[in-house]
Amino acid sequence: MALTPDLQLAEFALDEIETLEARCLVWGLVDNALSQEEVTSALERVLDTPKAQQAKSHPECNIQTTRDLRTFLVEHKMLFEVPFVADHEPRWRTRMAEGVRLIAQLRQMFSKHENNKWAEAATLVADYRFLRRSRRYPRRDLKAATVQASFGDLVRSPYLLEALNTWLSHMDKSDGLARFQVKSAERILAGLEARACTGTLVSAGTGSGKTLAFYLPALSWLAAQRVQSPNARGVRVLALYPRNELLKDQLAEVYNQCRKFDSWIARQGGRPLRVGVLYGDTPTKASKALDKRSWTHHPMGKKTPFFSCPEDSQHGEMVLSREDANQDRDRLICPHCSAVVDIHTLAFTRESIKADPPDILFTSVEMLNRHLPSSDLRHVFGVGPGAERAPDLILLDEVHLYAGSYGAQVAYLLRRWWAASGRRSSFVGLSATIADGQTFFAHLTGMHKGVVEEIKPLEDEIVEEGAEYMLALRGDPVSQTALLSTSIQTLMLSARLLDPPGTFDRKKMPFFGWRAFAFTDQLDATNRLFKDLLDAEGRYPNGGAPNLNRHPDGGLARLRRGTLPISGTARFYAGQDWSIPEAIGHDLKYRLGVGRTTALDSGVSGNSEVIVATSSLEVGFDDPAVGVVVQHKAPRDIASFLQRKGRAGRTRHMRPWTIVVLTDYGRDRLAYQAYDQLFDPDLPARQLPMANRYVQRMQAVYALLDLLGDWTCRDNPPLSVWRDLSNPNIETTPPGWNPAAFAAVRRLVDQVQLPLTAQAWQSLRTQARDLGPNGYTSAIKFAGVNWLNKRLQHQRVVKLLVEILENPARAERLARDLADRLALGIDDLNVLMWSQPRPLMLGAIPTAVRRLASGWRALGRLGEDHQAGHPLPDFIPASLFDDLSLPEMRIDLSAQQGDLEDQYLPVQQGLGEFAPGKVSRRYDDALWLGVEAEVLSGYFNSGASEITEDVELLSWFSLDPKRNFVVPDGEVLTTFKAFRPQISHLQRVPRGGKGIPELSDTSNAQLNWHSFLQAPHNGITFVTPSHVGISRLIKQVVLYTHAEQAHAEVRRYAVGSRAELRMRSGNVSERVSVDWQFRHEGKPSGVGFEIDVDALVLVLNLPTDLSAAVDWSDSHRIRATRAARYNWEARENNIFCDVVPNPFLRGWIAQIFQIAALQVSVAHSIDLRKALDLIADGTYLDVLLAVLQTVFQVPEVDNGEEGSDKLRQKLIDALRSSDVRNAVRVAARVLVDPIDSEWNDWLALSMRATIGAACLDAIQQACPQIDPDGLIVDIVVRRDDGSEPTEPEIWISEVNPGGNGLIESVAELLTSRPDSLYRHIEAALGPRDFEWTNAQMRQMVQWLGGDKSDGEVIQAVTMVRQAMSSAETTQHFASLRTMLVNRGQSVFHGYSVALSMRLLRPDSPTELDRLLATIHERWDNLEAMHGVEVDVRVLCALFSADDRLDQAFETSGHQLPAENRQAWRFGVLMGLLWPQGHALRAVSMPWSNRFSPFNIDTERLLLSQWLTPRPDPIDPSQPDWEEQVRERLLTRSKAVISVQADLAGSLLPKVVAALATEPVQFEYLNVFAQLTEIKRFGDRIEWTFSIPDEL
Repeated sequence: MALTPDLQLAEFALDEIETLEARCLVWGLVDNALSQEEVTSALERVLDTPKAQQAKSHPECNIQTTRDLRTFLVEHKMLFEVPFVADHEPRWRTRMAEGVRLIAQLRQMFSKHENNKWAEAATLVADYRFLRRSRRYPRRDLKAATVQASFGDLVRSPYLLEALNTWLSHMDKSDGLARFQVKSAERILAGLEARACTGTLVSAGTGSGKTLAFYLPALSWLAAQRVQSPNARGVRVLALYPRNELLKDQLAEVYNQCRKFDSWIARQGGRPLRVGVLYGDTPTKASKALDKRSWTHHPMGKKTPFFSCPEDSQHGEMVLSREDANQDRDRLICPHCSAVVDIHTLAFTRESIKADPPDILFTSVEMLNRHLPSSDLRHVFGVGPGAERAPDLILLDEVHLYAGSYGAQVAYLLRRWWAASGRRSSFVGLSATIADGQTFFAHLTGMHKGVVEEIKPLEDEIVEEGAEYMLALRGDPVSQTALLSTSIQTLMLSARLLDPPGTFDRKKMPFFGWRAFAFTDQLDATNRLFKDLLDAEGRYPNGGAPNLNRHPDGGLARLRRGTLPISGTARFYAGQDWSIPEAIGHDLKYRLGVGRTTALDSGVSGNSEVIVATSSLEVGFDDPAVGVVVQHKAPRDIASFLQRKGRAGRTRHMRPWTIVVLTDYGRDRLAYQAYDQLFDPDLPARQLPMANRYVQRMQAVYALLDLLGDWTCRDNPPLSVWRDLSNPNIETTPPGWNPAAFAAVRRLVDQVQLPLTAQAWQSLRTQARDLGPNGYTSAIKFAGVNWLNKRLQHQRVVKLLVEILENPARAERLARDLADRLALGIDDLNVLMWSQPRPLMLGAIPTAVRRLASGWRALGRLGEDHQAGHPLPDFIPASLFDDLSLPEMRIDLSAQQGDLEDQYLPVQQGLGEFAPGKVSRRYDDALWLGVEAEVLSGYFNSGASEITEDVELLSWFSLDPKRNFVVPDGEVLTTFKAFRPQISHLQRVPRGGKGIPELSDTSNAQLNWHSFLQAPHNGITFVTPSHVGISRLIKQVVLYTHAEQAHAEVRRYAVGSRAELRMRSGNVSERVSVDWQFRHEGKPSGVGFEIDVDALVLVLNLPTDLSAAVDWSDSHRIRATRAARYNWEARENNIFCDVVPNPFLRGWIAQIFQIAALQVSVAHSIDLRKALDLIADGTYLDVLLAVLQTVFQVPEVDNGEEGSDKLRQKLIDALRSSDVRNAVRVAARVLVDPIDSEWNDWLALSMRATIGAACLDAIQQACPQIDPDGLIVDIVVRRDDGSEPTEPEIWISEVNPGGNGLIESVAELLTSRPDSLYRHIEAALGPRDFEWTNAQMRQMVQWLGGDKSDGEVIQAVTMVRQAMSSAETTQHFASLRTMLVNRGQSVFHGYSVALSMRLLRPDSPTELDRLLATIHERWDNLEAMHGVEVDVRVLCALFSADDRLDQAFETSGHQLPAENRQAWRFGVLMGLLWPQGHALRAVSMPWSNRFSPFNIDTERLLLSQWLTPRPDPIDPSQPDWEEQVRERLLTRSKAVISVQADLAGSLLPKVVAALATEPVQFEYLNVFAQLTEIKRFGDRIEWTFSIPDEL
């Protein structure tokens, strides 16, 4: 989309002005504004550029001078004149700069803060990180005529060439195509014309136009075929999608593209191209749409959930009228413009698709999987005798999503379909850029790599246009506001920084958009955000209608109304005046529309300004109006986050925002500290675990169902495999029937000989119908026919399966057919047929026979064995996305408002989501498992903050008894009853009134789990290799697998729940902690689950006295150990826990106490022990209390203010308490006391956690097909009789039951390469990228500002900092990178990003480099002096107490903050210094177990002395290096060669050539060494050559 000349100049001007503004914003200087002179100079520079001169020369250009350009920017709401606190001269800000300023100063404003009480509102943002950068696109410079000429040289068919020219004729003359689009189209067309089966992967970024690269050739081909063969039937293009929202979005786009060919096809006498849509919301026929919940109500009838009006996209909705539905007429009508779409262009019912398959079918991979074996729709996919053709093209959109186990499932599905359809189709994939895309796509489709090509834009085809803004916010950690409040206020503001809905235009005003998307990773958080945002916008949380009672004048945005013209009030300077959003055109009294899209919603609201969503919208949804994406909390998956980020800025020239709102805890804290990795992550390569037995076993069963479809496709009665094999027949007499008549129907089966002819089936059907009662509805009349139909279907399948079980020849034929369908070797197939777990011949087929023949009989009752609504739930999941069924719990939603049916969740997920005392909004309403209102009132009025009481489980659950378990408590053993919760009976949360307190939605709870791990059978034992160092701590490895008929048993039961209840009555708030101990019939009890799994057990060989065994001569190890133990004491120390029960409060107090002690130690030159004592006895209480302000950036607040900080006051009260200070001093003893035998238990636990985490990491690295989320690590092992193993064990078990193939993969690794796992464990215990980044950043700081500065590096860095364009920056950074590599640094992605965002910021003052070097020197001295690790916050606090940072900036011309200067300094330093030490290592390799009663940090330095000693390296510059290498290989089977990093590139070919041409001579063999490891060691590169293990 080309811009008008005026808009081109505006875009150039915004780029120039925003670049100037960003240089202040990255330093946290939000109050700066550009002077008139600065703006004029910037605009002069813009107009002097060649590209601007070209735009000015256009006849339609109205801008010639800087005044013209500035006026245009102002009139179009891109630039604003603002008051400036420093003087009265005119100053200017863009939307970007004002947006960052307002967001950084957000407060939690309520109606009570009107009338200038805004200063009493709690602050929401403590700090931020900002990045503005140019957007990159493929250059679209190929005009239609050029493309036509290119196609003319390639295409042979005149019809196809005419169709292509027809599409190209619709292009705007100013538009063009990118080279990769044309190349992709040419390859696809060449394959179609040659009837060759090819694979084409089109890889490009968001907004690049990769979708057009497919539908240009595909739709042109369809149009040509429609003209050439007007009577041909069948689907020619099959478009497969992983997510329904993506399918629906692309459906509308392709439908509109098809209409470009209508006139041309009609002139040739053909019918228009017809599009079909088949997924869950597609009704069987039009009348059935009236019964679908997803088709929402409209006065005319029902709104379709998957198609918008092609003529009126602004209003969007299309309606199936009630009249059309009742007559089963397939027609949709737009109620706004009366546009009609009917069956001739859109097939939107299953019957119409079945009767006349469309030219192009949009469907999901799930639909393909379900209908591949089904007789009614398999022909649509080109399978079976009813298929007239196989599709010519298969489109796979968002290919990069098909990774991990789900990707492997889809890969096998494609192989099954391709084999069933005759292997006659070509594949086209669309994907974000991925590593080695050609190989990945070949593996996904099953095609040979030689016929697959990846096409993507080349680097010289990329241009930079416009900008994008990325903002990471750290919520205020002590303002007593929920992070959700920060996200809500951010959405309210950011949506108003966009254009009002009526003014956004893709061609006339394309820069900002009008919609904001918000994403969370949890359904509960999504619903909370949705409800609270509706309330904040002045709407009812249920329904969204304006709440005129509570908010008669609009939502909370009205509290920020300003003045026009904008005036410089205190409220404006404090960021609480939203005059700029008003100037943009927003009425702050207007209530934004808020929509929601989750798995429980039908689609995306077409007219809401804000959409709150889960992962359902993160992929491919293409809405050109989205200008902001907000992520609430750190994303769990970085690839998923990039998808979400890509929902904004879908049009070429939009300037999108990505805002991430983070807490100051856990993963969020690390994400904020490493914000550069968040803004510019490095995505790992996509993995397809095709060898995973878990996947293969499920796919073998799916393939068996496909074959059943083949064998029965001509049968009578017809069989729909997925539907008809899912449920037992109803054996009771139907309503209205005479029992004798129904018995007569049942006797009809006795005379049947299968298979039936059509005539025989018709005769039986007639007899059954005639036996039915007259005068009833057809459903009752035909009940006998339906029963007979299902019984005969079941008998036919039983007969086929029994033949396989009894006839070896049929079994062999089945194996060959399955091998062909799955593209597996016969040996692999035999494993799936005969070997445990879940073999076909011994498990799946006998189970199917038993259920079908007996009517799912169990325990003597019909239907008792029916578990789920799909075939063989023990062997396959209902959806490719799902794992095999875990024990499930029904969620009773009778208390929930609305018509939502009861839901099912795995027990472990259901108990976590609805732990007693936790309020959840997973199902929209606030629901919980709790107590009656009167009991809650008793808690509120008790005055107690801690309550313990017993509770009867039957008040919350329906229970299924299991085997008892025993829990030890010291010497006492307590027996607990065990129950699986079958149903959880949720209650609505009390809302208060009449003496009953209101329970807050933020009330939470934590279950008290006990886990029991045991092996009923002997496993396979592997002895550890003695030559690998870590094996000294691992005595042996034992594997328990279903494949060896030796599974493990995992039992996990919760025996209590600790609830943190937040209640309010009137103006009084209380927070009460309640420990509920579970009971049933007065006996201690637990609820949970037990599953049979595969497991790997590490039997450990830890020294008895670890405090004596660990080598404490390494000062880094001592400091790290003390830091880790102090974190543990803050969480688990009994004395500290008794005095301060709240774990979050303990964490704050522990940090404050340590930092205060260090400050006292530094200030008074005393040792740390003495400083801790003085802090504890209150001598330096003032220092302790000041830490809140200096380190945690909490300004002083008058205690009389209404908005006084509650948490801060709680911290002050706690720190003033001598009991609290003495308790934390007990915890802090570990910072100074000797490490002796008292440490042994903790050392053992920490080492177990570290070994377990390292082993899990090693498994993932050694077996990349394994998804680590499918495994769980237990480091405390008990049996259910209360006993413990005789030797310490670590269990790594599969999360899902039945043997999922993960542990089997480890077994294969241990069998084939016994050393590999242990070497990967050692690699996991080495430094990680974050640590290498820290080391190299510190080295860089010394080169820039230390005593031994490097002039060449300083010059190279200066060139990068002073670069005036992206091209210059790229050029100078490449030179700097080469220089750093030559100096021995490894410039990997993470380090490169950290370097760019911290040390290479534009205009970074050189004085700052010297200050950073001083800080690092001080940091090292402090740690060496006190023998503890010093947190980065301590250094930031120390150096924000004076004006050294101000002096570094004094020559930059930046306006420094007038108030709260110390907090600004602290924030700047936190953005420059890289965290280090134990915290960084623990987060890099975490141990977590959601069932563990405790958390403990890992610390790899505790184990480093047990790693394999580093061998003496060989220097290849020595003349006898080859002889040394061969001698080492002969005697040790390993040799390490070490070179300077800058020489590695030149020496590696020489070394490899020498060792590759001359083998090592053993007694009887000549063996070539293998290069097995490449490692960086300081500024050197080490290559390890080894003799293969099997020798």
